[in-house]
Amino acid sequence: MYDIEGSFDRQILALAKDRPTVIFTEAYDPRVVEGACHLTRFARPVSLAREEEVRKVAAESLGHLDPNRLEFAF
Repeated sequence: MYDIEGSFDRQILALAKDRPTVIFTEAYDPRVVEGACHLTRFARPVSLAREEEVRKVAAESLGHLDPNRLEFAF
């Protein structure tokens, strides 16, 4: 079976030498924090919030995410 997700990842990574910066204005929403964690390969996420408070949201609501993914996103 064709790995379309892997192919898409390889194409994006081959073309994107400089990752764009994406600004998240609703950084206290756990869904936004989780989305930012999944975009770190393709973009530089920036939250308009204090890092300590975003970490608190992640600790309270995102226990299912890999801690390394969270740490890399911060």
